[in-house]
Amino acid sequence: GYDQSMAITTEEFGNAYVTGRFADLVDFDPGPGGDNLGGPGGGGFLSKYSANGDYVWARAVVGTIQDYIVDVEVLESGDIVVLGSFSQTSDLNPGGSVAEFTEAGEGDIFLLSLTTLGDYVWAVAIGATQWDKPDSIAVDNESGIYVTGTFSSTVDFDQGPGVAELSESF
Repeated sequence: GYDQSMAITTEEFGNAYVTGRFADLVDFDPGPGGDNLGGPGGGGFLSKYSANGDYVWARAVVGTIQDYIVDVEVLESGDIVVLGSFSQTSDLNPGGSVAEFTEAGEGDIFLLSLTTLGDYVWAVAIGATQWDKPDSIAVDNESGIYVTGTFSSTVDFDQGPGVAELSESF
């Protein structure tokens, strides 16, 4: 298959977080150990390496079709937030529990937050009835999260009971 890193960031202690996508099964531990992650359609990954370059952990988001993670940032709290895309149905919790999301159209955008230990904190999906593409993410010093990307059709950006719809215009 293929392996592709798409973004990297570091935090105050020098740890590095790397994101991307892969196909089949991948060993993320470059040492003599081994940490194999994967699935039949491939997936998106987030891996952590110490300031010395030692492997710490890796987590994968694997759905029914190709998922990927395009960007990563570290919040003021130390939690990590990633931006990615999924198709059809995907479990956005890389741990033991399930946080299953189903796309609204032809691939949706997701935000996923993990602790510094790689444990699931929260996830949200944003999507229209047609295609959506994530581009980048940024955070401010108060842990405000900013996302860029493209969408078609109409998208409700309010993940709660309210409605904050935007429609494409030509």
